[in-house]
Amino acid sequence: MNIMAPPEQVSTEELHDLPFSEQLIVWGLRLWVDGIKKGTNVHELLVEGFNKSSAPGSASGLD
Repeated sequence: MNIMAPPEQVSTEELHDLPFSEQLIVWGLRLWVDGIKKGTNVHELLVEGFNKSSAPGSASGLD
């Protein structure tokens, strides 16, 4: 999988082949970048998503 490819060019099959932890990272990075592009604060959503996925504190690297 090319992680630099735009989301519309990545098949869902490729994402489903990733382990859950890697899917979570892809989700977090995409949300973070989208927030930067749109000028919106997505930090609380990132924290909530990582907390619900048993990865508390993981969103702190995406400040």
